[in-house]
Amino acid sequence: MKKNRLLWLGIFVAGGIGLVTWGIFFLAGKEKIFEATFRLKSPFENVAGLRVGAAVRLSGIDIGVVEAVNLPETPGGNVLVTFRLDNEARRLIKKDAHALIETEGLVGSKVVSIVGGSLKAAHVEDGDIILSRSPIDLTAILDTFDETARYMHLVTQSLDDITAQISRGQGTIGKMVYDDQLYVKFVDVVERSDSLFAAIYHQMNR
Repeated sequence: MKKNRLLWLGIFVAGGIGLVTWGIFFLAGKEKIFEATFRLKSPFENVAGLRVGAAVRLSGIDIGVVEAVNLPETPGGNVLVTFRLDNEARRLIKKDAHALIETEGLVGSKVVSIVGGSLKAAHVEDGDIILSRSPIDLTAILDTFDETARYMHLVTQSLDDITAQISRGQGTIGKMVYDDQLYVKFVDVVERSDSLFAAIYHQMNR
């Protein structure tokens, strides 16, 4: 009787531990217990802060996680990222597929999206290396916008200065606007030029 109680107590404790462990992994979403997996690798010039455990997606669906992010073997080399993926997704990933690091929202966490590849290509095998695309550098884009904004500010200031000079009658355009005699002379030159060109045209077509 005592042995039976101890046996049931052991089963209950083991079951409780297993249930808690499963619950932790299920809620964390980092592992899929009891499911077969395979691994792919991809080299990146820059991983933009990608971390181990980040989601890997295909067509927006989670199919695995980032298992490892390894430093380059040589200065200036690529960062090798290893993915652990659900075996069910292997039939949808071809050898010419590529991986892309994306950001969830503007400043969200990093995820990896895999583009499956062409229909004619062979399916990937465990341990294959697929191509990658460099992530979009938002910092560089913002820096470019900042430089553009500064340039536009300088252009606006220059236009304001030119407008102010015209308003004061300064410069060639300003004098033409406010000096009636200069304006009349300018119009006269234009009219004479038109007459001269008309005469030349008439002479050439005689």
